[in-house]
Amino acid sequence: KVTFDGKAWTQEGYYVGASNDKVWHEGNDGTGSGLDADKLDGKHASNFATASHTHNASQVSIVDSNENFTSTSVEGALNELFTSVSNGKTGIASAITDKGVPASGSDSFSTLATKIGQIETSGGFISSIQSGNATLDVDNPSKNITINTINTNRAVILVTSASYQIRSAFVAGKIVDSTTINLYRATNADAKSDISWQVIEFGDGVVKSLQKDSYYFSSSNGTVTINPIDPSKALLLFSFYAGGTDTLSIMRGYIYDSTTLKFYKQGAGSAYFRVEWQVVEFY
Repeated sequence: KVTFDGKAWTQEGYYVGASNDKVWHEGNDGTGSGLDADKLDGKHASNFATASHTHNASQVSIVDSNENFTSTSVEGALNELFTSVSNGKTGIASAITDKGVPASGSDSFSTLATKIGQIETSGGFISSIQSGNATLDVDNPSKNITINTINTNRAVILVTSASYQIRSAFVAGKIVDSTTINLYRATNADAKSDISWQVIEFGDGVVKSLQKDSYYFSSSNGTVTINPIDPSKALLLFSFYAGGTDTLSIMRGYIYDSTTLKFYKQGAGSAYFRVEWQVVEFY
């Protein structure tokens, strides 16, 4: 029963009016009552996150108007960004290493910047040329010669020799270390060898790769496998000596393809050859 005393309504029952509307009071409103005032736009508080709630990045969508990412979530976009940065660092590190300063894609940007500053920039095609003359004889078939310090990663040696006896005319030369070269010939050569040598050190940023080694062959030809190069930007240099009892042969060599050198014996002799070869690949 609802009564009005002239100032306020009082309620003794739960329903009033023709539609039996429920009368709300402090005893039956609040949480769980179903009263619309307990909701926001028809949704209960349980439909909304609390202030302490967090979302997984994979569940948060992004609007990418410039189409910079293929992913549609924050997590995916971040993964793409980190991958792009990592690939970029690896490319930078590779370029730094090619300039003679070892670097890694795992280096920090600060470390990469420091290593970039360590790259030498001499600016010239040739940094230095050293040259000299020497002799070898029966008692001295090999000789070490001290030179000024060089960078062995971008230096080559050229050797020419002569003798009145053919076996003694062939002399090989190699760079031993940054301050030493070695000249040598067959141990059974029995005349004096007159030698002229040059050590050429190329400038920084000129040589992309330098491969060198010794190679022995006694058949009519020999094949050497090397690391891949661009033959159109590479040069083969070599010196050699001929040994054996019959040295009426000379030899030639060339770059056959990107991973192969070939050497051929010319003449009717049965000599064996020791070759000191160098392959310089330029940028």
